[in-house]
Amino acid sequence: MIRFKKTITLFILIFFFTFIQSYWFMYEFRNSLSSSCLNCGFLEENIFVSFVFSVILISMFSVINYVKIKTNYKTILKIISIIFVWFFINIEIFRDRESSWSTYSFSNEIYYTIRLSVFPMFLLIIVLLFLEKKTRSNSSLQE
Repeated sequence: MIRFKKTITLFILIFFFTFIQSYWFMYEFRNSLSSSCLNCGFLEENIFVSFVFSVILISMFSVINYVKIKTNYKTILKIISIIFVWFFINIEIFRDRESSWSTYSFSNEIYYTIRLSVFPMFLLIIVLLFLEKKTRSNSSLQE
């Protein structure tokens, strides 16, 4: 039961930070139409994308936690996972709301996505990993 609570807590944290990160990144494009869903609003699309990718991230974190490697390596793998997933979300948002309506090259898409993503991702990854570690240590004390 404690593991289930820990997993749910971690899922909520991941969902919250994924939502905040994509909202922060996407805020500049909030008034742009989505090329994949013309009737989708900014907030609804962000909630849906955050939920789907939070399921993916919690699955990745679970696998990483069960691998028998040093904690530092687990943290590095989690950071890489978060960066990969969040960058994918951000580039898709950029393509969907900005570059699909214009003439951006792939390298321009990468450049703008990195430029707009670095600060929010860096800051939120640090906070998320700190909270995840705190949640993990609190649940190990209760077991």
